Amino acid sequence: MRGKFISGMMLGVAAGMMLSPQIDKKTKRKIKRSGKNMMNMAEDMYDNVRYFMK
Repeated sequence: MRGKFISGMMLGVAAGMMLSPQIDKKTKRKIKRSGKNMMNMAEDMYDNVRYFMK
């Protein structure tokens, strides 16, 4: 489940980057950084839920 969520998120980020070629480099970096932050938060949440379920 975790791998599917992360791969789906990465596909969404990649699609967004391809569909918006008009935006500048600063905005692209900001989007990329936000995606990485969201991925880290999702991983932490998954780990917390997994720990709670033990």
